[in-house]
Amino acid sequence: MGCYPDDPNRMLKDFREESDVMTREWCLVKCREGNYTFAGLEHYTHCFCGDSYVESVYPKKAESECNTPCTGNPQQMCGGVWRLSVFICR
Repeated sequence: MGCYPDDPNRMLKDFREESDVMTREWCLVKCREGNYTFAGLEHYTHCFCGDSYVESVYPKKAESECNTPCTGNPQQMCGGVWRLSVFICR
């Protein structure tokens, strides 16, 4: 879907997990296991899942703002500082 802002209230707030081997695939599997709609990767190691978000509060940002490599695969970007790389799970 793209790059989105995050904040302490969390754009995707239904599930959160961290891993030192984080990849897009790892996060998508976790979110699909929970039957969530969206998966979001943030700042190297964080995975968030959720079914909805408020677009007016979390408007899409430039893809260049999601520039932090995933710890499990540096060729993939895992969001950034208060930035989520968001994917549709279903």
